[in-house]
Amino acid sequence: MTVAPVGNPQLRTQILDSLRTIDDSVKAQSALLNSCCDAEWLDDDSRTSVRWLLSALREHRRNLRKMSRVWRALGVDDHIDGQLVAATADLLDEHRSFRPHIEYWRSAAVAGIRSDRSRFWRDMLDLAESNLRSAS
Repeated sequence: MTVAPVGNPQLRTQILDSLRTIDDSVKAQSALLNSCCDAEWLDDDSRTSVRWLLSALREHRRNLRKMSRVWRALGVDDHIDGQLVAATADLLDEHRSFRPHIEYWRSAAVAGIRSDRSRFWRDMLDLAESNLRSAS
C-alpha cells in the first residue's frame, strides 16, 4: 500500500474542485435527461433507455458526493493511500464512460427542439392563414 502525504493543500483543493465541477456537470446532464423523458418525440423504448441512464447518472453523482466528503475530511497533515487515489481515478474514468451516451441524447434533444420549433411555426403560419381567410 502506497502512502503519500496530502502535504500540499493545493492538491486537495484541486481534487475537490475537479469533483465539484464534475458534480455540477452531472447535475446539468441529469436535467437534460429529465427533459428528454418529458419529450413527445421520444418513443417508449428510448424513454426506458433514458430513464436507465438517468438512474445510473444519479448513482454516479451520489458516489461523487461521497468521494468529495472523503477528500474534504482529510487534514493538511493527513496521508492518503493508493486505494483513495485509485478509487478517485476510477470515479473519474466512470464519469468519462457516460460521455458518449450524454452526447447522443444531447444531439437527440437538439433535433427534437428543432423539430418542435419547426412544427410550432408551421402551425402558427397555418393559424395566421386561417385567420386571414376567415377575416376576408
